[in-house]
Amino acid sequence: MRVVAAALGVLAPSMLLADEAACTGKLPVDALVRCAIERSPDVSTARAEVDVAKTRRAVADYAVPSRPRVGGSIGGRLQDREVGADVTLDVEQELYLGDERARKGEAADAERRTAETWVGGARREAAVRVLEAVAELRLARTTLALATESLRLAEDLAKLVALRAQKGLAPGVDSDQADAATLLVRRGVVEAEARVRSSLVALNVAATGRPDAGLDAQDEQIEGLLAPERIAKEAIGPAAAHFDKRPEIRAARAESEASKQRVRVIEAARTPTLTVGVWLGRTEFTANALGVRVGLPLNLWRDGQAEVVEANAMSRAAYSRVASVERRAAVEIAASRTAWESAVTARKALQGDVASRLAASVARLHDAVSKGLVPARDALLAQRSLQELREALLTARSREASTALCLLLAVGAPIPGEEVTP
Repeated sequence: MRVVAAALGVLAPSMLLADEAACTGKLPVDALVRCAIERSPDVSTARAEVDVAKTRRAVADYAVPSRPRVGGSIGGRLQDREVGADVTLDVEQELYLGDERARKGEAADAERRTAETWVGGARREAAVRVLEAVAELRLARTTLALATESLRLAEDLAKLVALRAQKGLAPGVDSDQADAATLLVRRGVVEAEARVRSSLVALNVAATGRPDAGLDAQDEQIEGLLAPERIAKEAIGPAAAHFDKRPEIRAARAESEASKQRVRVIEAARTPTLTVGVWLGRTEFTANALGVRVGLPLNLWRDGQAEVVEANAMSRAAYSRVASVERRAAVEIAASRTAWESAVTARKALQGDVASRLAASVARLHDAVSKGLVPARDALLAQRSLQELREALLTARSREASTALCLLLAVGAPIPGEEVTP
């Protein structure tokens, strides 16, 4: 055993380092989700609650309600000058008469199932945080790429206008306007870079709990996850068809069932237990004596009826919570579906070849400005229109992605890596 313990002591640090290495670098969504689940304190707490429930089941399996009781007595009497002594030794054990033991086991099983649903809910929350962080990082990088392209166009135009102004072929105000437009676009690039950095920190915190874990995300899996075809497939059907996939609904239903089982336990506890005892004694009148003792409790002042009423009220409250959770889920699913459909419509209205044609026009205008064929203000106006159109399309895509994510979570669609870890 010492050799095994020593070996485990040597292997533990290397296993920890290997686990840390598995959660660094650029990873797909499912790997990031697994990292988040393994490091989530909420998941660890929920798993500990499952262990507690399993322990309660083991306690409920005990064949007797209490430990045996061993007692004894010694006494005597003084009569004249003679001394008499009585000595007894007794053993008692409490026994079940009704089905209280079986009811306790059923209640423990129901509580274990409830705890297991909370494990699924904790895994889901960890996965959702990672998914939201990946989607935000993807959007931040797209914003940075567009801002960088806009900055390149603005700087090229500013150089052209400045060169013509130096040669006296264009007024200086055109060069000033081009420089001002470049500064505004450069500010957007700085903001986009800061957004990317903060998004990376948020992703690292969501996946590992550490802001400096060195994690990054691959975009391919998130693109497939939020594809309109997958969203439409996952969200098909009425809201009630998705209830079984929602962790909070499963947990509410399990808690309602556990509350019913607790009522049955309290009702079964009203059946009295039987106490059986054996005693061995020696008195001044008998050399040795052996006897049997049997006892039942008398429910004179406390018959358990109040506890049953309380448990029934709590059971009704748990049942009502199920209906409340289901109603909120139905509203959330309907609202998420409507928001996603409107976002898709808005994105399709902006999608087309307008952006590519406008980009080609801006390139031609730059060439025309360099040749003095058109004023710089026309190129600035076209360039600003191109930037606004790209920002509008980016906003539409961002809204579609965010509403798609909300709809996926509302219908309880699976997230890659969520169900891999038990």
